[in-house]
Amino acid sequence: TANRDQAGTCNPGDYCDTIVFRLIPENGNEYYVAFNRKDGINSGVREGANQVMITNRSRGTSFGPSLIFQKMNANSVYTIQNFGSEGDLTVTVDDIVLNQGSRSYAEVTIQFGEIDTPSPTAATPSPTAA
Repeated sequence: TANRDQAGTCNPGDYCDTIVFRLIPENGNEYYVAFNRKDGINSGVREGANQVMITNRSRGTSFGPSLIFQKMNANSVYTIQNFGSEGDLTVTVDDIVLNQGSRSYAEVTIQFGEIDTPSPTAATPSPTAA
């Protein structure tokens, strides 16, 4: 499981977080997960503005066409079926934080295999007057 903040753009002179995750399964095409921040050098974006985008393309490092699989907002989940021998790969967008003039980012969790779900905790009883 990877849980990271993803910066949307990296303008000259700015501090930059991870912008794109490159996900390479054992076989088949590669996937990319990126926060498509509509700001600065990316202010003219027309599709998927301020969303996390999942794209797919054939393997390799040269230029090539890609396909948009999903455009995601905060509190959304997308599963890439049969990503590898361990099963599915799940991308969760926990939050998208948009700030004017300061750092904007998406909180993204990428999990391979079975989804980890927290076990429920027992409620603590409230004190009562005797």
